[in-house]
Amino acid sequence: MLIVIPGKICQQQRWRTGKYGNPYNPSAKEKRWVRLKVCSTLRESIKRKGKLRFYLRLFYKGRKRYDGDNVLKFYLDALEGILYQNDRQIYDYHVVTLTGQPEERVEVEIYGK
Repeated sequence: MLIVIPGKICQQQRWRTGKYGNPYNPSAKEKRWVRLKVCSTLRESIKRKGKLRFYLRLFYKGRKRYDGDNVLKFYLDALEGILYQNDRQIYDYHVVTLTGQPEERVEVEIYGK
């Protein structure tokens, strides 16, 4: 299954402490946006069972790139509960980074074992 997520590529950020000492996730808004994009594409959630392979292709517009590990963590967390039940199901994952592309986008491919 191939899913294309157009727009800015996001990465996982560390939890922060708010003004009154409350912890918050600065990546939460972007995760909701990614979930909405994927759900609007699929029309329904497809929670796959069993072991899965996860391929992530990052298409950057310029030369600036994010750390592949943080980007992978972000998209694994954002797509959990929509494409698979738990990210522990993923036994093999690959991240490919391509720079100098005409537009930024992320392609996610998931295969069952």
